[in-house]
Amino acid sequence: MSEFKEEGFLSTAMLEYSQQCRKQYAEWFTLCESINKFSIAITSKTAYHSDNRQECLAAALFLRALSIFEGTIILIERGMLNEAKILLRTLMEALFALRAITMHAEVAEEFYQSHLIAKRRALCKFRKSSLNLAGSQDRDLTERIKELDRLIDTKRIDTTTEYLAKKAGLYDFYTTAYTVLSWTVHSNILDIAGSHMAGQSDSHIASIHLSVQIEEVEKWFMAACECMVIAMQSVNDMFKAGVENEIADYERRYKNLFASHRKDYSGDITPNL
Repeated sequence: MSEFKEEGFLSTAMLEYSQQCRKQYAEWFTLCESINKFSIAITSKTAYHSDNRQECLAAALFLRALSIFEGTIILIERGMLNEAKILLRTLMEALFALRAITMHAEVAEEFYQSHLIAKRRALCKFRKSSLNLAGSQDRDLTERIKELDRLIDTKRIDTTTEYLAKKAGLYDFYTTAYTVLSWTVHSNILDIAGSHMAGQSDSHIASIHLSVQIEEVEKWFMAACECMVIAMQSVNDMFKAGVENEIADYERRYKNLFASHRKDYSGDITPNL
């Protein structure tokens, strides 16, 4: 039995795959590493003021987007495309918030106050939990939830992902790529069937398996690069970093790379695991 069958993605056999993946998609990795390095350099230009909530949130969300971008590329390298797609969806959520905040100062305040919604949701769930000691804390919880309701209503908070995507001018992302990536996040049958089942039909499934994923790798590279380019554009617009030309060049590069090489990625680079 091979190492992968015994140890899965933690197997040392994955080192071979990572090397082959880097070789096969060398141009993509070079581009992603360049975008990553340039994004890190941009952080030194985000001279936020500590009393400016919009600037502080933009700078923080840019770092969040950057670290998720890095994680996505690492997972792609290891052939863990399902996990990479989960992170990519998270990257889009950070991007929606970042872009919306840099475009609209009032959204920054809404986003900051959204912790009230998170607390309310957590309390409502806890009230239904068996840990609530058979409802012994219901009265106190109910009062706390009512108080949060009053605050949320007064502040008119709306920070759903859909709302942020609309405010960011990225609603098409939300209705297309984000929706498809959500299938993976929520273990939807549409995703599971393609990832872990073979020869499936309504009446028969040939096998259930764990395997390295290589399907449409370049599409996920492109999506990750596109998200980071928009993130860079957002902070550049807010902090006047003066790197418009460099960002435009990265946009041109990922679009050209995807267009010119998409048909070249049909080869199987999976090692004999």
